[in-house]
Amino acid sequence: SISALLSMLGRSKHRALSLRRQRLTVIAFAILASIAIIVVCHQHDRGFIQSYIGSRQHPMALLSRLSVSRELSASRGRKRNSDIIRVPPRPPSCSARPITRHEKSKGEALSISYLQSVPSASSVAPDFTVSPYAPDVVVESDFIEVAGGGKMFYTKIGSGPPIIVAHGGPGLDHRYLASELSAFAKNHTVIFYDQRGSGRSHNARKDDEHITIETFVDDLEGLRRCLGYKKFTLMGHSWGGLLSMYYACAHPDRISSLILINSAPADQRGQNAFDEELGWRMRHASGKEAARIDSLSSNEKFHSLNATDIGAAYRALFGLYVSNRHSAGKLNLEFDTVAARSGFAISQKMEWSVPRIDLLTELTVTLKGRVPTLILHGFEDVVPSWTSEEISWAIADSKLVLLENCGHFPFVEAPGEFTAQVNDFLDQHRV
Repeated sequence: SISALLSMLGRSKHRALSLRRQRLTVIAFAILASIAIIVVCHQHDRGFIQSYIGSRQHPMALLSRLSVSRELSASRGRKRNSDIIRVPPRPPSCSARPITRHEKSKGEALSISYLQSVPSASSVAPDFTVSPYAPDVVVESDFIEVAGGGKMFYTKIGSGPPIIVAHGGPGLDHRYLASELSAFAKNHTVIFYDQRGSGRSHNARKDDEHITIETFVDDLEGLRRCLGYKKFTLMGHSWGGLLSMYYACAHPDRISSLILINSAPADQRGQNAFDEELGWRMRHASGKEAARIDSLSSNEKFHSLNATDIGAAYRALFGLYVSNRHSAGKLNLEFDTVAARSGFAISQKMEWSVPRIDLLTELTVTLKGRVPTLILHGFEDVVPSWTSEEISWAIADSKLVLLENCGHFPFVEAPGEFTAQVNDFLDQHRV
């Protein structure tokens, strides 16, 4: 019995040693796999690790980024056909110089400050009684008939080659863009419009049949036909960027150039990364901000808000989208209650973040370098900047400008760099 006991103890000790070896093997394999991932990532994009560390992205975003990059590498032919420019903030009395992403020193990380609460002059609410357009511009406004009944509002300012601006949301209106982007009316005709169900277009038919991306594309094409433009520059911000890409794929011959400003992602993987990052920022919002944002979570809560409360709620939400939350104070977020409720219903119905969004391949196949494209994106946007990098890879000969210390609204967060980049692009592709 003693020998049996010793034998049993020996076998137990052997099994314990075997389990320990297995665990050490697994740990060693995990370490080697991690090193391999870092090496592959480093070879693929040397600046990505720095921006990942600095942007505090969720770890799943890293795996998603690597997976998407591998899938697209075959279609690129391992040759980059678009330019990436990284623009630092412009110090006072200094001229900004675009630098390439590889000019950043090794190990230098980006800093995120979207949760800081440093008082600034921009935290003062803007005066909503003034015109949303730049001074000294002639404004011409009208409506066009749209499919299903109702009318869609547009306003036209300036003279020169046409630029049609697609606003974000879905469900917002053009006014938050009007003041800054109307500056381009010095040399161009700038056309703002309120998408179906939003702003002054809230009487357009907005049942489930007509609230689709396809219908919104048809509305934009109807506006082009009504205005009589053979070709035009299409400029889209956020959701408007996604809408602009859909339009470009449907009507590539109608666009002279395309400008995407902090566009919504072009595929579902990017949409998921955006959702994760927004959730992370919302969990770190202050109690007062969180309460205001929560009022946007359901129809019942939203309908209890007046116009002032609606503006405050959106300002709190957009405070999570920017590099410094006080930048949201510069946005024109004046709302008419009826129009705002209509727009909120549009955002609920659109369901634009569904798995069917997969434009990357279609952009590559359809555009084929036919449409000059400028893509601008703030590094600290709630929409991860790598989603715009994917779009730049998909659109041949596109130019991607990554703005540092900037979030979702570069026209108010980095107006000097933003305006300079857009003007340079428009001058190069003037028709």
